[in-house]
Amino acid sequence: MTERLSERRYRGLPPEVRQADRRRRFREAGLDVFSDAGYMSSSVPEICRVAGLSTRQFYEEFTSREGLLLDLFQRINEEARSLVSQAMRQVDGEDVRAHVVAGVTAYIRALGDDPRRARVALTEAVGVNQNVDHERERQRAEWTVLIETAGREIMPEGSTPLGGYHTAMVAYAGAVNAVVADWAKGEPRSPLSEVTDVLVPLLTAVLSLGCKQDAGAA
Repeated sequence: MTERLSERRYRGLPPEVRQADRRRRFREAGLDVFSDAGYMSSSVPEICRVAGLSTRQFYEEFTSREGLLLDLFQRINEEARSLVSQAMRQVDGEDVRAHVVAGVTAYIRALGDDPRRARVALTEAVGVNQNVDHERERQRAEWTVLIETAGREIMPEGSTPLGGYHTAMVAYAGAVNAVVADWAKGEPRSPLSEVTDVLVPLLTAVLSLGCKQDAGAA
């Protein structure tokens, strides 16, 4: 029945439009189901029920339930990085705190404006299996590159956080993700300014305090 209804819905539409709409609906259903029941308690049939599509259509778009989780996790992180990068580029000058405020605010909004995204990216993708852990490490590396690139543009030439950018970002990521995950699920939510008031000084300190000069820097 579900498949017949969905076929009528798509009648007359080009194949690429049908596929894009199916993927959108499965992604929305995945956000709903993973954030509500939890990834470990979810199932493909439940995702299909929420999406109003068939299991056959699901497996035409995704290899598995894990495949959908990875797709969502990647998209959430990629979209968040794009917003953070754009926000920081719009800041004039080299004021470290102004860049940090812009970047942190963009990150919180990218995940926290939709609590489902925060739940999936920061909670449900943790501890699933080695494959998902590998993707989490890859995404963390991408975030490190973004912050290091931005940091080298706004920090004194040749300076590096003590321990290096990788260690600094691993430490900061643990703090920021815990705070954002807690804020996103709060009822009622505290003002966004209270979250940035906590996270901005942390990242500013990571980038600024105790910075060492790179070897050979003048």
